[in-house]
Amino acid sequence: MSIAQSFTSQIKRDYSNRHIINTNSIQIVFTKHNGYFAWFAFQGPQGIKVDPCKPVKDGFLIRIFYQKDARPDLSIDSPPYAVASDWWFNLGTRGSCVFKPDAYGPGGVHCDDGYVLDFQKDASWDDGVF
Repeated sequence: MSIAQSFTSQIKRDYSNRHIINTNSIQIVFTKHNGYFAWFAFQGPQGIKVDPCKPVKDGFLIRIFYQKDARPDLSIDSPPYAVASDWWFNLGTRGSCVFKPDAYGPGGVHCDDGYVLDFQKDASWDDGVF
């Protein structure tokens, strides 16, 4: 299985205080396995790179498990931004939140109460396939 780290949420958009850093992350991983491309999403601690082979060891929960991506011309060496819909996350007191893709960037999570998490490229994006 080839895996390319995709992106993670790092900063929350909060108009009362724009500089609050989250202590949790959502890490979305692009994979190629048996000729198929797919996405996994993990929710867990910030500052720790998820190990997709043993995510629970470092406190991660698997939120999205193997959602296939059939777009043409995909490459594990140059992972695209996710175009998924209906990826739901529970962010504690924020309640239900859904991942919303962006054609020109990593997208983000939008919650029922108006709370928004803008995703940023993961620090390991340029590390290559692992």
